[in-house]
Amino acid sequence: MTDRRPRSTSRAVLAALFAATLAGCATQAVQPVYYPPPQRPLTIYAQQNQSQRQQDRDKADCQSMAASQASSSEGWANLFIGCMGGRGYRVE
Repeated sequence: MTDRRPRSTSRAVLAALFAATLAGCATQAVQPVYYPPPQRPLTIYAQQNQSQRQQDRDKADCQSMAASQASSSEGWANLFIGCMGGRGYRVE
């Protein structure tokens, strides 16, 4: 006896199986954790006559480091202040 099912049904079944297989292989991308700056504004004072360009670079580096290591916004502030202090800035 021959199979009398329409070919479109067989194709639909195969497509569904293929899609289910691919869905099972998919992994969720890991998103980096970002902690926003603390609620209180921080004022940065250059103590060693750093240029504005150097200040911007140092600030960006310290923000990135603090965001990658902090587990809270208060932790972020402490890490950021410590990083900037180590580069010759006073942060209030």
